[in-house]
Amino acid sequence: MTSNKYSSNKNQRKNLIFFTDSINTGGAEEYLKILAVGLSKEFNVRVAIPKNKGTEIFVNELISKGVEVDFIGRFNFINNFLYFRKNKPDYIHFNLPYPTGFCTGAIFSGVIYSKSKLYVTEHLAPPEYKPLPIYKLIKRIIYAKIDLAITVSAKNKDVLIKNFNLPKNKIKVVYNSINIDYIKNYNNETVQELKNKFTISESAIVFGTVGRLDRQKGHDYLINASKNVIRKVPEAIFLIVGRGKLKHQIRQKIKDNNIEKNFRLVGYQKDLPEIHALIDIFVLPSISEGFPFVLLEAMAAKKPVIATNVGGVSEIIMNYVNGIFVEPMDSEALSKAMLILATDKKKRTDFAEMGYNTVVLNFTLEKMISATKEIYN
Repeated sequence: MTSNKYSSNKNQRKNLIFFTDSINTGGAEEYLKILAVGLSKEFNVRVAIPKNKGTEIFVNELISKGVEVDFIGRFNFINNFLYFRKNKPDYIHFNLPYPTGFCTGAIFSGVIYSKSKLYVTEHLAPPEYKPLPIYKLIKRIIYAKIDLAITVSAKNKDVLIKNFNLPKNKIKVVYNSINIDYIKNYNNETVQELKNKFTISESAIVFGTVGRLDRQKGHDYLINASKNVIRKVPEAIFLIVGRGKLKHQIRQKIKDNNIEKNFRLVGYQKDLPEIHALIDIFVLPSISEGFPFVLLEAMAAKKPVIATNVGGVSEIIMNYVNGIFVEPMDSEALSKAMLILATDKKKRTDFAEMGYNTVVLNFTLEKMISATKEIYN
């Protein structure tokens, strides 16, 4: 009886496909996971994604939460069209980690299918990215055909309008948001176990960063900045969480600078609430970002934050009120900011409290899901 009722309700729901060209796991994938899981109570949700080793954990998380996942080939216009025709989506929501990618062809498949409302989320729009004229033209054609584009920060919206000459009425800002309760509910025993595992003493001041080991994330500048911090605060520990192609280069640079005892490269960690709990100061030294989830998570964990002024960071941080931002690729400024917080416990506490309030007021999961639902409707 219950099963039939559930089946009937499911049949009455609208069909929603999230289509992504993700090959790694990061903020764009976290965004997709939040929406796919959050909207699955009201829509029949499927996620279409290329099969790739870099997204295995992400895909497994979706499946474990009951989201249907379909593996699709890249750059296959006809197969994408047939996929849409088979699944009959009412809405297709394309998730673009970068301004250009194989999703472009899939969007045209959706246009030809013509029976779905089409939406695009643009995550990353670096100001320095200057697209070729052909990409500008393709993007303008796409924007003429889709119902609406979402971008995760006002800064990214401005860059897209400027760099691609896109119509501003076709772009709406919906900020990334997080599950605050998940970050707050950490296990003290696990925190202590991690401290022991990573050989972090109780007297250490722990600077932490979380993200792919990729040039975009700016680890080089963090390492450069750390040298001055270590000279003045010898008990400083730098915890680098994440995996990626630059692991060996990062490790070698740390070794070349003879600061190995102050660094911990710990790879991918599934216990993020516990990781944030053992960090004293969170640092995001990125060269480019969209609207970083990890920054919101650190603030939700009541940690003082330092970040580079890229993407939507200045829409999160009010400088020297709820955190500090510095210009990207400026190791000296990053070092000064780290020393300010390392040597001033009151500032750390004040920034942490203000940061937490910022997230609670502006970046809750419910706001992001509700705003996206309003766009569909």
